[in-house]
Amino acid sequence: MIAEGGLRAAEDAAKRIREEAQRNAEAHLREAILQAKEEAHRLRSEAEREIQQQRSEVQEIERRLMQREENLDRRTEQLDRRQDALDDDVHHLEKDRIEVEEVRKRALGELERMANLSADEARRLVMAQVEQEMSREIALHIRETEQRAKEEAEKRARNIIALAIQRYAADHVAESTVSVVELPS
Repeated sequence: MIAEGGLRAAEDAAKRIREEAQRNAEAHLREAILQAKEEAHRLRSEAEREIQQQRSEVQEIERRLMQREENLDRRTEQLDRRQDALDDDVHHLEKDRIEVEEVRKRALGELERMANLSADEARRLVMAQVEQEMSREIALHIRETEQRAKEEAEKRARNIIALAIQRYAADHVAESTVSVVELPS
């Protein structure tokens, strides 16, 4: 009987140990599940924050690009106005040249009459003076006009290149910043 009582006590002790181990295992499992859920929630929140931040950055880039495009449009309009002004300058220069030619002809006639020079001598004299003056004025005006046109063209080219780079960069940023994160449910 004593042996039977010892066996029963051993079985009871083994049963208590099994039940305690079962409770401990269930508690550890609940703790692990809770930690996994918390980690999944943390990862999901972090991913949502990152996605929102990336969206905000992309929106800011798009806003800046729109602003730059509007600036480029304004600059293009300014360039067109300046080109029109340059065309007007060329037109006025041509009118001035015609007027100078008329003055030259009148001066030549007057010079012939007053100096009793031959037509060829008077023509050479006046032509030399007029050509010298006109060449100087025309060269100066052409240099100024070419310089303005060159500066405007370079400025416009830089703006167009910058806009193209920015547009490509926005597409590249949007493609490279969006990522998919798979989260456990």
